[in-house]
Amino acid sequence: MSLNLNNINNSIKNLLDKNNTTTSAYNISAGLNSKVKNVIVGLSEAVGLAETLYPVVYVELKRKTEEFAQLGNNAMRDIDLYYDIVPIVSYGMGNCREESDNELYRLSQNVETLFRNYINLSNTVDYAILARTEYNVSYSNDTWNSIAKISLECRKLST
Repeated sequence: MSLNLNNINNSIKNLLDKNNTTTSAYNISAGLNSKVKNVIVGLSEAVGLAETLYPVVYVELKRKTEEFAQLGNNAMRDIDLYYDIVPIVSYGMGNCREESDNELYRLSQNVETLFRNYINLSNTVDYAILARTEYNVSYSNDTWNSIAKISLECRKLST
């Protein structure tokens, strides 16, 4: 079985993009002071953004594992993909930590609700589950960035 990782990455990105609108039942920007401005496939540590381009959601493929589903057949494998979905909210200068954190919690919950309702990601995987969410903050040059890492585990069963 050949698995196209770019198709799955794009499926996740497209799901987030399509649900970043007020007409969506699972609007990821619902309740936020500012609409999510970017959904980016790539590592959040490697891409720097201007403050005006936040809030942002990164789709990070962290690792892939495979196991044989049928002995003697190398093509028959179950494949697990481990993603971090990383929402980041920048609240700018000054003492805005609490406001920034509250925005991040809302955004994270919106993203989690979306994935709970689309567990097969447009049929690119057989199922996807949310394993955990971790929250953190970075502070640099008088600017707060509130960061979450939502662990999304996907499985493509051999066919």
